[in-house]
Amino acid sequence: MKMNKSDLKRLMLSLKPYYLIMFVSSIVLLCDAVIKVGIQYGIQKIMDGVANKNNSVFINYLCFLIILTVVGMFTAYFSKYLSEKFCNLFSYNTKNKLISHVQKLPIYVLKKYSSGDLISRVNNDLPILIQFLNGILQFLFNVVLIVLASTYMIYISPKLYLVTFILMPLSTVIYDKINKPAQAYSAKLMQDSSKVNNILQDVVNGRYVLKSFRLEKIFSEKFEDISKSIKFKRLKVDKLNAYLTPIFLIVKLAPQLIYITYGGYLAIHGEMSVGGLFAFSTLVFYVAGPVEIILNFIGSARQSIPAVSRIFEIMDLKVEENNKKDIEVNFQSDPIEFENAVFSYDGKNNIFQNISFKAPKSSYTALVGSSGIGKSTILKLICGFYNLSSGKIRIFGNDIRDVNLKSVRKFITYMSQESYLYPITISENIAVGKENASMEEIICAAKLANAHEFIEKLPNGYDTLIGEGGGGISGGQCQRIALARMILKDAPIVLLDEPTAALDAKAEAILSESLEKITKNKTIIVVAHKLATIKNASNIIVFDKNGIIEMGTHRKLMENKGIYKRLYESSFGADKGDLAI
Repeated sequence: MKMNKSDLKRLMLSLKPYYLIMFVSSIVLLCDAVIKVGIQYGIQKIMDGVANKNNSVFINYLCFLIILTVVGMFTAYFSKYLSEKFCNLFSYNTKNKLISHVQKLPIYVLKKYSSGDLISRVNNDLPILIQFLNGILQFLFNVVLIVLASTYMIYISPKLYLVTFILMPLSTVIYDKINKPAQAYSAKLMQDSSKVNNILQDVVNGRYVLKSFRLEKIFSEKFEDISKSIKFKRLKVDKLNAYLTPIFLIVKLAPQLIYITYGGYLAIHGEMSVGGLFAFSTLVFYVAGPVEIILNFIGSARQSIPAVSRIFEIMDLKVEENNKKDIEVNFQSDPIEFENAVFSYDGKNNIFQNISFKAPKSSYTALVGSSGIGKSTILKLICGFYNLSSGKIRIFGNDIRDVNLKSVRKFITYMSQESYLYPITISENIAVGKENASMEEIICAAKLANAHEFIEKLPNGYDTLIGEGGGGISGGQCQRIALARMILKDAPIVLLDEPTAALDAKAEAILSESLEKITKNKTIIVVAHKLATIKNASNIIVFDKNGIIEMGTHRKLMENKGIYKRLYESSFGADKGDLAI
């Protein structure tokens, strides 16, 4: 997999704020490379001074070595510090940008990616990119070190240098050939890692379904299959990497054997000094070691390409447009109006078509019909989570497509059957409904939601930490906390996706009582399944697969003796239970 020009350009642009620190870090690394080679020069002169019994040369270059060593301590410190600082800053800022970008993505885009896949791109792919960028600075340092060391070695003895490193280019070619397939396996490993995250998400989030349907064995087998796939692919990569070990041994050992034999011969015949041979023996490692590091970097760079592509695939996704004008509320207009609305999730099969209705101010509209015909979708469309295929949705007279969706959502509260609670305190969960809400406002909202009493009985009251997904409290309590959040927001439009459907009779009665208290003088649209929800509605809209088939009050629809009456009577019977239509 090659990095395309778009990804490379995006990567370079993302590095622009760090050009200065990268430049300074590069200069320090270059100085560090010069000092390392300079120290070997000083060692050569000292050894030659000792061999020639030249005391002044010995003293002068000993002082030279001490100065270089002290300076080298500072360059080593700053090179390490600056490279780490660059990586930390880039990681921090990029992770924040990535998470911020994900939050701005439309719901219909997010639904294309599993939560495990998105988490993997942040937690797994981003560190790989950071490691790659840090490797670029080290790559520069090692290239300079190789050039300086090689130049000095040629100066000491061109013959010895030629003989010592004649096999190095061949080793590089062999390494590159062997390492290339590792890139493909690396990409597959990343995909499998995402699948593991997905399974873990399903196990945790779907724990009740998993246990009640005894799915442990199925999920264990799925996890085992993917783990086996990861294991075999990892073994394949490790096997490929293992092939490189003999090459490195050749790179390291062959030069040593050659220069010891041939270098000794040259020194004996006066073609190089003893100090030169001693310096050459160290400089060999200044070439062989960096060559190994560079080859490893080339290999890891290939494995980093899929990570870069996966990160920028997310960053390139189009976010919700927030540069449009804010909604201008016209309170003389109906809060909600659908006009010839047509919607399809896949662009081919319409969920509904030609939907037209109005929800006047302070009205109570109930949506009824069989499952899968788009009742809940209508609520999501009002929130701007999805876009109509055609037609219009107006909020207080504003076409939702022409205004900033954030400003629209300020006037809307949406509550579903399973409202999500964050793993923070109860008070913080309620305060989500209003920025900078005071404790008095939070408690007042909880009281209206009939939540204050049970919250006070918890060990830490409002400071009680909620487990992930609302764990630690009952479904009814979770819904009442969500209701308190809704009360605190105090939006004029309330959308209810039957929030009492999953509750028992007692919890439903408490929540229904709370809803009745706080939804007065608000425009309410509710997806209805129960008599208590429907009978008080000012307008009931009945759907089937073709769209709206009836509208009116409960009494009017019963008098019409149409589909609603038949559905009602067949669903309620004598006990008048749920309207399961």
